[in-house]
Order: sequence, then structure tokens, then C-alpha cells
Amino acid sequence: MFLHLLNQAQKQCFCNVVRFIVTADGVVDEKEKRLLAMAQRELALDELPPRITSLALLATQLNVFDSPLARNVLLIESVAAAMADGDIPKSEMEVLEGICDCLKMPREKISECTGFAKKFHDLIQEGEKLVFTEQ
Repeated sequence: MFLHLLNQAQKQCFCNVVRFIVTADGVVDEKEKRLLAMAQRELALDELPPRITSLALLATQLNVFDSPLARNVLLIESVAAAMADGDIPKSEMEVLEGICDCLKMPREKISECTGFAKKFHDLIQEGEKLVFTEQ
């Protein structure tokens, strides 16, 4: 949605964040795999950056999101990624809360982003039906 607003370092870090989010619950379903592939293509990354394996490591990398715009893009895109499989499991919510804490953003912003992401996912599904349904 808004990834084009990030610089290259932020894009690479975002890709790491998405990988960390979708693997946080220990299950990477097909929708999440497609999301990772789509993010890699959209971000024009030849390969995925090294994987983040803990909230502590995540915190050390988030400093590239050095403006309110970049932080907002990170959060809304991260929430949308967490919702790729339809809901946000507790483990993925903990990552989102960790992002907010690291960036000194109010956790309530996750709820705002969740409302938007639900509408976005619904529109994507509606569009896919229109595009991929044979007449």
C-alpha cells in the first residue's frame, strides 16, 4: 500500500519485520507465503534479508524508521501483514506491540490500523473475485 514511501534501508528492515511477524506463531500459511513473496517483489529485493529472531534484535533495527511518516507506514503495513491469514494471533500481536513500544507509538494505534487493514483485505478479496472469475 504505502511501501513506496520508504527508503531502501527502511524497505529492507520492513521485509525483516514482516518475516518476523508471519513466523511469530510458528505457522506460515499459504497467504503469508504469498505476502512474503509479494513484499519481496514490491520492495525489489533480490533476496530476503537475514531473519530477525527476537524482539530484542528487532528493536536494534527499527531506528531506520526515523520519521513519523516512516513509523506510520511500518505500523500500518505490519498490521496488514499480521492479518494476512485473517486474524492476528497473540504472538503476532506481541510483535506489533513491541514495534509500538520501540518506536514510542501508542499501542492504540494498532487498533486503528487493524480497522483499516480489515477494509483493505476485504477490498483485495473483492477485487480478486472480479479479476479471476471467468465470465
